[in-house]
Amino acid sequence: MAWFDISLETANEFYSWGWRGSIIGAVITAISVIFLMWGTRIRDFEAEQQMKLANYGVEQANLRASSLEETAKNAQEEQKNLRNSNIKLQEQVDNLRKPRRISEIAVTRLKKILINSGAHSFQLIYVGMDPEAQSLAEQLNSIFISAGWSLIGQVQPQIDLTGPLPVGVQFGVKSQQDLPSALIPFIDLMREEKLIGARASVGLAPELPDNQSIAVRVGHKPSQ
Repeated sequence: MAWFDISLETANEFYSWGWRGSIIGAVITAISVIFLMWGTRIRDFEAEQQMKLANYGVEQANLRASSLEETAKNAQEEQKNLRNSNIKLQEQVDNLRKPRRISEIAVTRLKKILINSGAHSFQLIYVGMDPEAQSLAEQLNSIFISAGWSLIGQVQPQIDLTGPLPVGVQFGVKSQQDLPSALIPFIDLMREEKLIGARASVGLAPELPDNQSIAVRVGHKPSQ
């Protein structure tokens, strides 16, 4: 056959080129495999980095969401506290605007205390330029007068407003050693009516005619 009719020398040449081609092919295959593995490793590394970045982004987003949630919670708590503070402030304002009134039951009891102690005299002063204090002073004046007590002078305002002004209702006596018999029950009942504080202020009023007389000073309405 003409196709296989070649010389031995030519056949050896073909054989040599075949080996060369196989070696070159093997080298190319090895290089290709190396490139393939290298490229795969780089792609995997990049994918891993992208996944880390994505996870980091999600983590940061969760932290921001948690921070915003905490901020919103704190804002709601502050709003609640502010609303409660406003309510308390409004209650204080309403309390200051509401004039002090002695109930009818208390009026009857105060009269009884004054009557049982015997008729004496009293002095009544209120803070000037305070209509609310003047109104309470007039209520007390009516109670003392109806109980048979005598008013020393007249119900008058405190003219000197430069010094410390009384708050609530304060009392004065001629002598701290001999308190008027009506003073203690009178103070206790006034405390029940929340017209004076837990500890009433009792000072000296030497101008009183006797030790059973009482000086009453009506001050500004307390804030509490």
